Amino acid sequence: MNAIPGPTGDERYMVDVHVGEWASRTPVQRGICLGLLRGHTSLPKLEHYLGVPQAELWAELQGLGECVRWADPQELIQIH
Repeated sequence: MNAIPGPTGDERYMVDVHVGEWASRTPVQRGICLGLLRGHTSLPKLEHYLGVPQAELWAELQGLGECVRWADPQELIQIH
């Protein structure tokens, strides 16, 4: 996985409100959340941003449960 900076102040607020339990998330799940907040809103974009294969990203998305939603794995993914 590519090294990415931690959440900024504004991102930290979004993470606290929408993701919760940040410390208990895997590094890939934290990367997905930050990637989504930074505009990487599809598996291909997240794969490029994080350097993690799409199959692994998909599995990690499943583990995020209620805090993310998507219609199709190749389309828009959102934190809610």
